[in-house]
Amino acid sequence: MNKILFILTIVLLASCGTQRDPQIQEQMERNFGVDPRHPVIVGSDNLQEGPRNQQDYLNNLSGPNGEVISYERIGSCCEFKTKNGILGGGMLDKYEVNYDGLEEPIILYFNMYDPAPEDLKVPTGLLLKE
Repeated sequence: MNKILFILTIVLLASCGTQRDPQIQEQMERNFGVDPRHPVIVGSDNLQEGPRNQQDYLNNLSGPNGEVISYERIGSCCEFKTKNGILGGGMLDKYEVNYDGLEEPIILYFNMYDPAPEDLKVPTGLLLKE
């Protein structure tokens, strides 16, 4: 009986963790790309493609009204663990993004190690060119 109760408890706890609070989900989406905890993931199975994937992604962004953006890599930060990195880890790349009319640059964080998800997300305030 104790074994069955234990299994039911584990199943219940696991199912509770799969639902997200809508406010937390909204916060994560608002912070996508601009918070190192929610970087833009652009990697692939080939580690060599990561830097090019970052540039391809950036080249396909525009401002909220279609403004042409400019960007510059400003360094790396934020070490994290990943089986796809070198020796089990990676660093995020930081890019400064600007466009005419922007009051202050947007800093975007990129993970070039882990495979990009199927659904390509865009940071709040930017658009993906058609």
